[in-house]
This record gives sequence, C-alpha cells and structure tokens, in this order.
Amino acid sequence: MFDTTNYIRRHTSWKVVIGLATLTFSLGARTANVGPPDEPRSLYLNVEKGSNLITGLTQGNFRLHLDGKPHPFRLEKPEEPASVALLVEHSGSSGYFADDLNAALQGFLKQALEGHWYALATFSHEVEIRTDFTKQIGEITAAYSQLGTPTWSEIDTYDAVSLFRGVYDPYLDSSARMSLGQAQAFLQMLAGKTGGFAWFPNQVNGFPDVMQGIMQSIATQYRLGYDAPPNGSGKFHTVKVEAFRMVNDKREDFKVLVREGWR
Repeated sequence: MFDTTNYIRRHTSWKVVIGLATLTFSLGARTANVGPPDEPRSLYLNVEKGSNLITGLTQGNFRLHLDGKPHPFRLEKPEEPASVALLVEHSGSSGYFADDLNAALQGFLKQALEGHWYALATFSHEVEIRTDFTKQIGEITAAYSQLGTPTWSEIDTYDAVSLFRGVYDPYLDSSARMSLGQAQAFLQMLAGKTGGFAWFPNQVNGFPDVMQGIMQSIATQYRLGYDAPPNGSGKFHTVKVEAFRMVNDKREDFKVLVREGWR
C-alpha cells in the first residue's frame, strides 16, 4: 500500500530543506558583498575670491563630490583649539639665512594666538621634535634658542615631508639642496594638493605678514562633515568641493582650497 501521508511528509521536508539552503545561500552572498560600515570624516577648507578669504557661507553654499559623485555632508563648527606645527631647517647650511629663520619665528610669536596648540620640529638629515604640542608659546621660543650648533650639513628637505615620497620625485634632482625654482614649485604643488597656502617673502620683514596670513587662514576655515569608507582599502578617494553664492539670480563661484582626496 502506498502511504500518501509519509510521501507528503517527506516531500514537504525536501521543500523545507531546499528552501532553507536557498535562503542560507542568498544571505551568505549578501553578507559577502557588504563592506565595513562608513565612518565619520572631517574636511577642512578655505574659500577665496582673488586674494580675499570668504567667510559667512552656509551649508547651502557648498556641494561635495566624493569619487566624482554628489555626496551628503554637514557643515560643522571647526574644532578648537587648532594645532600648528613649525618645521624649521636646522643644518650647517642654514646659517646663511639665519636672519630669515629668526624673522619667521619672531613673526610667529607676534601673530600666534593664545589657546591653540603649537609644536616645533627641525630637520636636516632627519626630523627632530624639539617641542611637542603645547599651549605655552614661550616653550617654542626657549626650544628654538637652545638649538645650538647643527651637526649635519646635509639637508633632506624632501624627507621632512616623506609622506609624499615617490609621488613628487620629478621635482627633485640629485643635488643636496633643491634649486629655488624646484623648492617653490614643490611647495606650491604641495599646498595645492592638500588645501593649503604657500608664501615666498622676498625680504626678512615679510615674515610677520606670512604668519598673519597663516593665522587668518585658520580663523576662516570651514569644516564639512561626511560619512565615507574607512582607511585601509588602498583606493584613493577623490574629493571635490564647490563653493558659491547666488547674487541677483546669478551664481558666483569661489575658489576652494581643499585636499584632493585621501587613501
């Protein structure tokens, strides 16, 4: 006799097993395609028109593009206090322009605002941290005055920003010191790619104005907050920010100084 009850039970069991296997396979496939969750990031930038820094813009005046696509963001208050690091050459060759270095430090002391974090590092053959981040500006002065006689004549300017080694090699030659043209081109390019500024004072008395410009750039920064994939993928993520305002129904665009991306 054919037991229909048993047949139906076994047939139904196979359906359940197949259904569970299909469901498990589907969920497994989905899980394999899910990457690590995005993490919050901050993007600092300045906006300028000609030689003037633009302030007072709101979130509606910005557009953020990540990897070439529009990306949501938040206009946030910049973190305070700011962190400012001075990287100064200290080598046997730097004696030729000691007046310039002294003027730069004096300009810094004159323009540095209380409450921010400041650090001093020097470089010749290698980078040395002379004063870690401190809010006591006098510690920077004391550390600089105690540098003493440099022991190296070799100047590895490029190694001082070794993060960029391999990318900007065409800007260097085999000589111990960059030429003036090379140095200016390298610093201008470095500033452009990282959203910074490059100043080249022609006279010693121009350094205080440079330091004033640095402090103004910090005071007028904007901060965009957004969510993006975490570091470690090895992919370079491009960033583009537009800044504008509408004047009499016409769009007025501004230049945005912002880093080109991150890896």
